[in-house]
Amino acid sequence: MKPAGNLPRLVPRLSMVLVIAVMLFAGDDGRSQVYAQEVTLDAVSAEEEFRWAVRAFHNAQYNEAIRLFNRVLAYDSEDSRARTWLGRAYYFSGFEEAAIHEWSALLAAGDGTAMLQTWVETLQARRGLAFELEPPEDYLINSEFPGQRDGRRLFAQPVSVHPRSDGSFFLSSYGTGEILLLDANGGLRRRLRGGLEGFNRPFDLLELDDGTLLVSEFGAHRISHITADGRRITQFGSRGLGDGEMLGPQYLATDAEENIYVTDWGNRRVLKFDRSGEHLLSFGRPRGDFRGLRAPTGIAVLGDTVYVADAEREELVLFDLSGNYLETVAEIGLDRPETLSEYDSGRLLIANRDDVVILDVETIATERRFRLDTELGKLTSAVPDANRNIILTDQSANKVLIVSPASRLYAGIRPRIDRVYSDAFPELVVEVTVQDRRGRPILGLQAQNFIFTEDRYAPETRVELEWADHLADRVELAVVASRRPELERRREELGRAAESLAEAVSGRGRIQVIVPAPEAPVLEAEAGVGTITARSAATGELEEYRAGEQFDLGIRFAASQLLSEPHKRSLVYITDGRLAEDSFSTYDLQELAQYLRMHGVRFYPLMIAQQAPDDELRYLAEFTGGRVVGHAQPRGLSPLVDEMLRSHDGRYRLRYRSGHESDFGRRYIPIELETIHLETSGRDEAGYFAPLQF
Repeated sequence: MKPAGNLPRLVPRLSMVLVIAVMLFAGDDGRSQVYAQEVTLDAVSAEEEFRWAVRAFHNAQYNEAIRLFNRVLAYDSEDSRARTWLGRAYYFSGFEEAAIHEWSALLAAGDGTAMLQTWVETLQARRGLAFELEPPEDYLINSEFPGQRDGRRLFAQPVSVHPRSDGSFFLSSYGTGEILLLDANGGLRRRLRGGLEGFNRPFDLLELDDGTLLVSEFGAHRISHITADGRRITQFGSRGLGDGEMLGPQYLATDAEENIYVTDWGNRRVLKFDRSGEHLLSFGRPRGDFRGLRAPTGIAVLGDTVYVADAEREELVLFDLSGNYLETVAEIGLDRPETLSEYDSGRLLIANRDDVVILDVETIATERRFRLDTELGKLTSAVPDANRNIILTDQSANKVLIVSPASRLYAGIRPRIDRVYSDAFPELVVEVTVQDRRGRPILGLQAQNFIFTEDRYAPETRVELEWADHLADRVELAVVASRRPELERRREELGRAAESLAEAVSGRGRIQVIVPAPEAPVLEAEAGVGTITARSAATGELEEYRAGEQFDLGIRFAASQLLSEPHKRSLVYITDGRLAEDSFSTYDLQELAQYLRMHGVRFYPLMIAQQAPDDELRYLAEFTGGRVVGHAQPRGLSPLVDEMLRSHDGRYRLRYRSGHESDFGRRYIPIELETIHLETSGRDEAGYFAPLQF
């Protein structure tokens, strides 16, 4: 029998001999002896097949695992453990329908667990319209972080929050003159005090694309530009009434060009600066039919429109990017509004004294999702974080609140054990993906968020975080170069596209090139090649392009090449946008899409022709979080790699030392995981075998 992957197939022959000997001489009834021998041999064979199936699964050989788990079930069709694992192998192989079928059969027979029931319900909801049909959810308090902890002051008079893509957030502590960096658990990472000069009543803050920060200093009447660790780069603005001068700057915003907008409270206007701090214009004073701003507070830029909250008049005032007045949105139930922030496409989040308002900017419809349960509070900031919570600052109560959709608090999160690397047993590395019930990543977790047990016993050592997706700065890129005969005349474009990708990835990851040849996919260039090799591998140099390209096999093979490395995973298909009629002869479109998304592989069709791609290519890109890309980009393909590095799927790798006895690699070791983030949690269970020892 063929071994799973490249592992040697070592059969514990001595144990087999002993078992057979015991069965041959255990009784005086010849039929009973033979029957008992057959049953025991079946059990031994099933256990052996099960061991290799689990090992194949953890080596990401999912099709082989499916074959072997089915062999186990051929020995005993009621083996619930094997059937659970078979469903898991189907799921990781992209066959969600088959996984749901296996697990549902287990549950119907009474052999499934409550956790398995939760997974089936979650997958069925993700595959249907359940989430889209749900009514808007209320937000409930998930966690509170007071300014005083254990008798020690952490912050005072929190005014504003700026969330980061890794789940952490900056907090302005107006009362202590500091900027705090807090992690996704609310733990303090760093205090920024503004250097020797310090901050004078820091009010709002904003992170620019290069990771530096802008801080509005209400007491100093200026804007400071600082590094992420608090070193002052420059500052602009001063006390006064003139151009570029201000009296009590408050909230900040930027547009697509990173021009800077500041609400100037004392002068009742908005100031606009360029990235370097050069004053461009001011607006918001009475002019023509516009009566002027009375008390400008929050500000946000959506597209070409600047939205400004007027706290005194309790309305929103709209301007274009040049400061021209557009319209006023009044009578929408605002009460001393403060911050404005983008909630999602086309909607604004408004901190509204004691509640949170979501405004649809097209329809002007409002929703209220959360209200403080005390009249003593004053919300000055409401912003969505990377994990789709809303972070609130309650200045009067001196605390930070994190509120979450009610469903997350009730239904929890969904951690998933993806792979167990046990070759160095008892040292283990476990790869985990953590998502919410809709399949969106949970970011910013640390070792303290993960609790592992093995057969309910704690490991010997503390869990250590080895790698996290949100901290990763390298991309693992698989390039699939189409070799359809119609593209032979486009060798030059194919080559330039592959070369540009290799240049863009250089120093930030690795690239490999795969060709979906008629017989089987071919790895033309292994990971880590340079621009010249990538170019020649993509073009095939003088090879003749042949019909029969196996698109589905090529894409799946390319994705599987990415699974062993803990980097960002992306797949680029260089194409003219056309697919052959039999492009999905082995795996259908949905199975291929599910396999890519399951393993966090984003799909990018890279177009070398000026035409719209086939719908299947566009669907794969949208389903996996990628997009269609044109080869001729003004800045080359470096921005595409930037985008890949900014993508997240919620993967983590954790390390610990097992305290379990492996019986020389023959014992199945169950592994349980509980992931806790703030006040939500979730569980998963799997298992593994250590390597065989003799």
